[in-house]
Amino acid sequence: HKCHYCQVTPQGVRSKEHDMTYDILKKSVDMMMQSPSDYLTVEFQGGETLLAFDTVKEIVNYTNELNEEKNKDITFVLATSLVDITVEQLNFIKENNIHLSTSLDGPEDLHNMNRPIKSQNTYLKFKEGFQKSNDFLGLSPSPLLTVSRNSLNRIEDIVQEYLEFNCNSLSLRSLSPYGF
Repeated sequence: HKCHYCQVTPQGVRSKEHDMTYDILKKSVDMMMQSPSDYLTVEFQGGETLLAFDTVKEIVNYTNELNEEKNKDITFVLATSLVDITVEQLNFIKENNIHLSTSLDGPEDLHNMNRPIKSQNTYLKFKEGFQKSNDFLGLSPSPLLTVSRNSLNRIEDIVQEYLEFNCNSLSLRSLSPYGF
């Protein structure tokens, strides 16, 4: 995607230039596990997390391994566009009780305007991934609306779209001044 409001540097699908190394991720988990809190959340974000799913699996497994001794209540959240999510990924997500967070910016035209992919209808790809995830996991991913200039006059359309996806809440994220 090349979302107009995103602060993540657009890269090619196979680019790893801006990804955290496994060592840095592992050190981050080590530091997190030192927290005195019994409740921790690991959220995977930045670009499209499904493109680095092997790393996600490694970190979830590493965190769970460390937690055998610490016995903390850990929540995993994976932020994803749901585009091209696979059954293999959904299996891992289900086995590890990972929560899915996604973005739905409104009806098809608005979603496609805010979240373009060259020569693809991102709304239709999102819809397919949302339904697949919902069917497989038995619960809907949690969508988030990023409010942009384009959505200000479309509130009723946006709410209607969320209702069509059977969402029982609509979360808003303010527009970051760091986007493109």
